[in-house]
Amino acid sequence: MKTFNNPLVLAALLTLVSAAAVQAAERPSTPDAPLASRVAALEKALDRLRLEKIMEEALYSHKFLDCASPATGEMQAKHSNLVFFVTCVRIEPFLEGYRVTVGIGNPYAADFSNASLTLFYGKTVEEALRDDRRVKVDFPNRLPSGDWVQVVFTVNPSRAEQLRSLALELEVGAVGLPARKPGT
Repeated sequence: MKTFNNPLVLAALLTLVSAAAVQAAERPSTPDAPLASRVAALEKALDRLRLEKIMEEALYSHKFLDCASPATGEMQAKHSNLVFFVTCVRIEPFLEGYRVTVGIGNPYAADFSNASLTLFYGKTVEEALRDDRRVKVDFPNRLPSGDWVQVVFTVNPSRAEQLRSLALELEVGAVGLPARKPGT
């Protein structure tokens, strides 16, 4: 499974896509060229720019998962500077699709409630980040301090090839500290 966990790899990809889009847009079209081919060239350049925008947004708000390795990564919560741990626990067949189990680790001394996790999936990174390729799970209770929580996503219906690129987005709501008496 091809993933892009390294921000440098994502930045390099973004640069390549951007350079290709600029080249296509700057390429002079001759007045003799058929209108249809000029429109097609402009649509292709526009698609590249859309991909560039998607990749730029994903660079800062999504964590791409590598379910082929047991490695633990870090992800930043959306609209926050808080960093959480994340790992892909397993992918298993389920009915006409798959179940993806992800572990989220809270390294803080505070609990988080009203949290949600969104799984983006697709054959490619671009396909995974489209609006219709997502499954959102709201945490039923809380994300406890100093602990891991397993979150199960049911991607149904789906085929194995649609799970080649996986990305996560975490949103956290309220923060709660354990109740302690002063001086204890």
